[in-house]
This record gives sequence, C-alpha cells and structure tokens, in this order.
Amino acid sequence: MELNYYNLYNVRTGVLKWPSSYKPLNSDGKYILAEPVSLSAGSYVYFDLSTNASSRLELGGAWFDIPATDEMTRYIIFIDQDTVLRDFSFQSRNPEINLTDLSAVGEYPESSFLSVVFNGKVTSVRTGTDSFPLFLNFESDSTENVENIELILGYDEKTENFGIRTRTGDNPYWLYQDESDLVPGEVSVSVENSVLSKIERSLVFSEDAALPIDLESLLYRNPALWRQKGYEIYNWNDFPGMLIIDTADYSIQSDFFKRMAFFTEKKISAGELLSDAELKPLHGWNAHDYRAADLARFFNEAAKENFPLNDREHELRRILIANDVLKETSGRVRPSKGGILSISRESSDNLRYLFLTHECYHGVFFFSDEYVSSVTGIWQSLAEEERNFWRSFLDMYGYNVSDEYLLINEFQAYLMQQKTELADAYFRGKINWMLGIRPDLVGEMRSLLANYGDTFTKSANLVENSAFSLTGIKAGDLVLKRKK
Repeated sequence: MELNYYNLYNVRTGVLKWPSSYKPLNSDGKYILAEPVSLSAGSYVYFDLSTNASSRLELGGAWFDIPATDEMTRYIIFIDQDTVLRDFSFQSRNPEINLTDLSAVGEYPESSFLSVVFNGKVTSVRTGTDSFPLFLNFESDSTENVENIELILGYDEKTENFGIRTRTGDNPYWLYQDESDLVPGEVSVSVENSVLSKIERSLVFSEDAALPIDLESLLYRNPALWRQKGYEIYNWNDFPGMLIIDTADYSIQSDFFKRMAFFTEKKISAGELLSDAELKPLHGWNAHDYRAADLARFFNEAAKENFPLNDREHELRRILIANDVLKETSGRVRPSKGGILSISRESSDNLRYLFLTHECYHGVFFFSDEYVSSVTGIWQSLAEEERNFWRSFLDMYGYNVSDEYLLINEFQAYLMQQKTELADAYFRGKINWMLGIRPDLVGEMRSLLANYGDTFTKSANLVENSAFSLTGIKAGDLVLKRKK
C-alpha cells in the first residue's frame, strides 16, 4: 500500500512508500503522516478501495461512513475549508481492506469505475448504462416515522427526488433502468440517523428469480419492462421471501390463484379442490395472499388426488420452488419461508394501492411469528361481542371464519389497511352496508356501538403499536420510499 499526496494541494511532492509515508499511532487504526499535507478549500482527497464490509474514515477531524463495494472503487472527499492533514484513521469490520491509493488534488478526479463523493452527509454515486440494476443498502439503528434519507437520481439537467423512511437494521433498495432507457448519470444520497453501508452494480437476475423491489417501484413500474408475458414476479425488499405477482388483468390472476382461494379461504369450499367447471360461475378475489404452509398444502393435495391443475398453477409451483418459498422432495413440497401476494393492473390506481396495502399486511403477518403472537393476544383481549362483529363482517365477505388463523389475519389486515384515525368511520360505514343486507343484525350492531363505541379505533391503535414495535411499519402506509 502506498500514500500519494500533494504538499500544497496542486504541487506534487512525491509518492511515499510504506512505512516511510505514515505509521500506526495506536491499535485503533490511526496513522500519522510523515509530513503534514496542506489542503485548500475546494480541493479533493480521494482513495481507491475495495472491501466487502462498510468502513469509517476519519480525515481532518471529520468521520466519513464508507459503503462496501466488491469492485475497486474511487472514494472522493470534498474539502470545504483550508485544512492541514496530519493523520487519518481507517476502521473496518473486514481486516482484508484493499486500500491502494490516497491522494489530494485540486480538481475532481475522474474514474473509470464507480465513484463516490462525500460532502458532509451527501454521497454521490456516478453511474452509467452498465451500472443497473444498482443496489444500495442503508443501515439504521432505529426505526423512524419520518423520512431520514433523501435519494436523488440525476438525468443530465433533470433530477428525481425520493424520500425514504428507515426501519431498524438493513434497508435494501434496488434501482432499475426505466422504460425510457434514461439512465441517471449520478445517484445522490443524503442520510440522517443511518449510513449507506453497501453498493453493488450491474446485478444479474435469472429468469426465475423474483426481482427485489420496494412497493412504490412495484406499483408504478411499466409493464413493458416485465420479463414474462402477462405478469412479473417480485420479492418485497422490506420482507425478503414475501413474493408479489403483479398481473396484467384479473383473468391471468385468477388462473394463478382462484382455485387456491376457494381451497384456503372461502367458506363454501375450504379444503376442497374445485374443478374448472365448478369455479367458472364463482367470484374469487381481486387481490390475493397465501402463506407457504397453505401453498404446500394445496399442491400436495393436488398431487395426492392426481388433480389436473392448469398451466398457470404449475408455473406458480415452479416459481415458489425457484424462490425458496417451497422446498421439493420426492414430488411433494414443504413450506420454507414467506409466501406470495398478488395485485392486478386491471384495478384502478386507488384500488391497487389499497389492495397492495391490505395484502402486504398479510405478508407481515406471514413473516413475523412475534407479530402473529401479539395480534392474537389483542384478538383474545376483545370482548365476545367485539369478536362477533368480525365474524359477521368477514362471513359476509365469504371467508371461512371457522379458521382462527385466517380470522385473526384478516382482523389485523382490515384494521391496518388505512390510517388508525380513519378506522372508526370505515367500519361504521361497513356496519351500514351489513345492515342493508342483513337487517336481523341491527340489535347486535346497536349493542356493539353502545357498549364498545371505541372498538375500532382502540383495536387499530393496539395493532399498529405492535406492528411498529416489531417490524417498524405503521397503519395505512407501507410505502417507505416515496417520490417527492
């Protein structure tokens, strides 16, 4: 390793070799320079580095968080005031750091590789056509209910701005080239209470691999970019293992999931495999959610009965195995992790958002056993009269309310699909709808509202508090990256 520097920022004094250029000052990764380096405001310090773990650099009294990238990367630090550099500290979780060059110059140094510029809390990644898909991971120590990351994509003179709310731990994001083939020349990130810990570019996904994606990108991604005809398969970035199929229309969605719905959720046929002729006059759902255990049960029952599944159902089985939701052994499948959700492009924009929100809260329920346990406790704390409302409400939608897991799962999803302050008005409206169909429930509903008038707001707040403490999400809004 060698240290290159300029004593006066634009006058080169030579290349100093180890160990004469600097020496360790202590065991904490701090090094003292053989000669002080004078840096003028407006100059740059840069170094080339590859490492598979995030690092920290202390330079001129300031600390810089350095994201990991597996390729040799040029990191560039803008010097905003006159500084005399006498030492530096470099700390990493990875002892195999490959630091090849540390220099100071008066002009922005171009690089043939990925370039990162630090200026305060701002990191800019220079990109080109071959950079995408691009992966960024942010690490956060705490869950925030405010946007604490700003992401800016630069397209020549145009920019697109996004705000991101973080969850505790990793917050991974994948950026894909858009349908116009307009490639950001630079991706800039400004962070608070989190760090950009990893960058990867030029990622490759197999045809069977679900594309990792955030929910906003999924909602508005152009179907012209889909790899399959009629649908695309995604992996939810915040809850990996929860797959989401977006379909061109309800017909394709029904081919995938209608028989599954009647087998797992519908009261008229739970546990039964209905033939195509039996399914034809029946209405399924316009959005779907299934956990791995129920998916395995469906496919194993079909194999046991030698039941003729359609082509889309066979395709679904292959997708689930390819993405590790199911494991196959000797012709049978067993649950591995997560599950699958689905919405359709045939739904209006407002319904797509509502359906995705509702279905993704089911995804959270499938993902977190702690959340299941907590919501079950909330359900059991309700008075019988309160629980009876949910049984009647969900029964009228056709759910198999004798399935306790399904009942509790729908209880939390309907509560969480809108903000908590809207829950009371929403469910009082549903009571009016119910009474229009079943006037015999009027006494029961009057008693519920007289004795437990706050039941919907109270339940929504309890479930939201549980979701936020365990998974870092709030009611009515699972979109953590949003375009400004």
